[in-house]
Amino acid sequence: MQYCAPEAWRLEKNLPTMDMYSMGIVFYEIATLRYPYEVKDTGDFVEVWKNAHLLQVPADPRTHNGSLDLGLAQLIMKMISKRPEDRYTSWDEVLQRLTTRDTQANSTRDVHMLVERAIESRRQAEQERLLAEERAKKQKEREDLVAFSFSEILNVAQETIDAFNQVSEFIKLKISAPSHFGFSIFRSDNPRTQVQIDVRPVTESYSLDGKAVKAWGHAKAPSGKGFNLVLVVTHSDDLYGQWKTMHVTHSAWGPPRDKRPDPFPFEFNELPKEIQLLNAIHIYDTNRGSFEPKFFDPLIAELM
Repeated sequence: MQYCAPEAWRLEKNLPTMDMYSMGIVFYEIATLRYPYEVKDTGDFVEVWKNAHLLQVPADPRTHNGSLDLGLAQLIMKMISKRPEDRYTSWDEVLQRLTTRDTQANSTRDVHMLVERAIESRRQAEQERLLAEERAKKQKEREDLVAFSFSEILNVAQETIDAFNQVSEFIKLKISAPSHFGFSIFRSDNPRTQVQIDVRPVTESYSLDGKAVKAWGHAKAPSGKGFNLVLVVTHSDDLYGQWKTMHVTHSAWGPPRDKRPDPFPFEFNELPKEIQLLNAIHIYDTNRGSFEPKFFDPLIAELM
């Protein structure tokens, strides 16, 4: 695991560049008497090594051994580049670089400062790229979990529609081709009038009644009536979350400031603010609870 290339952890094809990465780590150790990555035991030994190879950018070997020349340091860093295409294409190329180092050093001494800056620039770019890839990976994992949880809502809606269509002789309902985070319900003879259900993953830190929010959205009838759907984490090991609902009505504290019918859902652009005001004296009252299939019934009734 100490010498396993990033593409090996991703179970990609084994090419000579994979061995070149491993040998590059050996070169680094010989040149510095240090391992290039900081590895701390956090309990999951395999995951620790995997993250080191996938996410850490080693320090320039000259930070540990000041007597190394620029050419050799670059050769080592190129061999342990994260992407196979950034390494040397063959062992012959490595050998050629090793045997021509001294000649190159004499002919390029006047551009060493520029090369130094190029090395640091590349290292920073590599670190930024790896961080961006890790953020994208975590975002994709969050979205996949939300999509899996949203399939529960879709299944409930489909069961309701199937039950209705089995009994109804004159009106049939359909569901639009669903996406990961949305679908609509409509009559087969009137597809323009729809009940719309949409959710979005939440990346910032919000909570509903003390539970972290993973996603939120709404179910809305043609009139504007409906409710909010909020996916919350029920405990620390809860990967998928549990769907909660918010049925919003105008408060008795004063005349309504909008013409939305009760109950209605908050829009996406309202949710970040409104979810933080649920326990405050407000122009809206919000009834919260667990999602139940019957909540779809009054929305679908509007299609009749």
